[in-house]
Amino acid sequence: MENHFAKRIFLAVNLESKIKKEISLIQNVITSGNSVIKWVKPELMHITLEFFGNQSKDKIQLISGIVRKITDNCKEFNIGISLNIGAFPSIKKPKIIWVGIEKGNDELKGLSHLIKTELKRNHFMTVDAEFRSHITIGRIKYLKDLDLSKYSTRSTTTKNNSQTVKSIELMESNLTRYGPIYQVVESFPFLNKC
Repeated sequence: MENHFAKRIFLAVNLESKIKKEISLIQNVITSGNSVIKWVKPELMHITLEFFGNQSKDKIQLISGIVRKITDNCKEFNIGISLNIGAFPSIKKPKIIWVGIEKGNDELKGLSHLIKTELKRNHFMTVDAEFRSHITIGRIKYLKDLDLSKYSTRSTTTKNNSQTVKSIELMESNLTRYGPIYQVVESFPFLNKC
């Protein structure tokens, strides 16, 4: 019965509209040629700290309690887009196109590590993949003659490519035939102001 209440959730740093606008300019610069790329809509752009998949109400409460304890002791920090456009699994055989985070990368990694460590301590299984701070901007549906190595954010980025991170959010992802819809389940502000 409990699975009926399961939600597909992830933990994220949500982006300000100015950064989303910057990234949409980067998307416009990349020419797909004969490749087919499904671009991420600006309103869906974010930095994923941890993806949990479908979780019951009890598990969501456990996650929330752990994250709240961590963010109560976190202080605000700045992030900024790097000049690199990257791809998973590689730039030569891309499936996912992303923009990296340069400024604030260490803080994001530290936050992800803290969360994973506390979740494991509470017997919550997480994926052991290394955290790489990035913003997914596109998914390649068909690849032909696409050279991502010639692109960078240098030609488009302006002073609007950074923001202060003041909180992280637990997000619900509802998959629809028109694409995912994200909704904030809970927000965790950073309370350490020193």
